[in-house]
Amino acid sequence: DAESEVYSVQGRIPPFIDKGEIHISPPKYTAQKESDMDLKNIETPEGSEITFKIKPSREIARCLLLLADRTPVEMKKNGPLYTVSLTATQSTQYSVQLVDDGGIENTERVQYYMNIAQDLPPKIDVISPEAGAFRAKLSMVRFQVEARDDYGLTSARLSFRILRNEQKGEENME
Repeated sequence: DAESEVYSVQGRIPPFIDKGEIHISPPKYTAQKESDMDLKNIETPEGSEITFKIKPSREIARCLLLLADRTPVEMKKNGPLYTVSLTATQSTQYSVQLVDDGGIENTERVQYYMNIAQDLPPKIDVISPEAGAFRAKLSMVRFQVEARDDYGLTSARLSFRILRNEQKGEENME
């Protein structure tokens, strides 16, 4: 009977995320509260500050935040955690890549989605006077407007110009 030499094989388990958290600070003008949550799909207003905190299962060499169609973002080691903050500008998919000293990485990464609600400009409708309405030279003109914004308004200002046919130029009145 022939015997082969004895070889030692050692398997290495890829690192994994032991704990992942997200902190979201929406812009103040939205009047939304800050929130903390586990890694998951998120929805937040444009301009929010998003902080990712990752605790890997063991010592690793690198931790990257992978954003679809963008350069990976290196997360900074802070004790047992890796963290990174970014400002929400557009919706995208994201995942976290962990790489150990031997180059072994978590290849079966969970893909999450970041839905960023765009901040739309305020909308203003002039109710009165109607466009093209005739007014006598010295008549009083009453204005009525409706203004709205996706996060509400704290104030509004009306600026207008009076054009006179017999004058060149414009008079600016506020």
